[in-house]
Amino acid sequence: KLDDGWFILDKRTKNLHFLNKERLPITGLSFLGIKENKLVWKSKGRPFQELEIQDELPKAIKVADLTLVPIPVDQEGFLSVYHFSIIFLCLGVGFIAFYLIFNRLEKKKEIEEDLFKVSSDTEKSKAVDPWSKLLQVDGQTLNTSQLDELFEINTVNLENRKAKRSKMIKTLNDQGVAEFGRKVIFRERDPLDKRFFRFRIEIKK
Repeated sequence: KLDDGWFILDKRTKNLHFLNKERLPITGLSFLGIKENKLVWKSKGRPFQELEIQDELPKAIKVADLTLVPIPVDQEGFLSVYHFSIIFLCLGVGFIAFYLIFNRLEKKKEIEEDLFKVSSDTEKSKAVDPWSKLLQVDGQTLNTSQLDELFEINTVNLENRKAKRSKMIKTLNDQGVAEFGRKVIFRERDPLDKRFFRFRIEIKK
């Protein structure tokens, strides 16, 4: 709006018009505004009045033709932003997937460790206390089968049973030397059959 009138843009024709206020039946103006393509004004002592702007365009003077020029888009830049968006999206999805898989593996590991711990505790609770077993047969002489049953290795296959028996005898004798200064299990030939051994248990000598 200027002091002498208004510039009006016709959106249909893209023409710019100038409407001189002297061409409008407006006098004694106390208020002027535009509402829904209408000029709305109020003169002193009168009610609000309206005029359709489109109806007043013939009274206006065309001053210019406007051409709307679209703003050029940098396609290369657009693609770059697009590609970066895709990359970041993929990275985000990948990170979330990795976190979920890692979490699941950690929970699985914890469960397996707990199961192993329970299993180990159970095995320990069932483990043979060889010293309490030896005290029960202190002063006796056992054959190989009786000793294997005492150590609860009689159900193991022959090769493993022989290795376990030797290891347990060595461990108990080493402990006996440390505790009493002597061995507690003595291996000797069976006088009735020299092919076999028997084991003499001596703890409280």
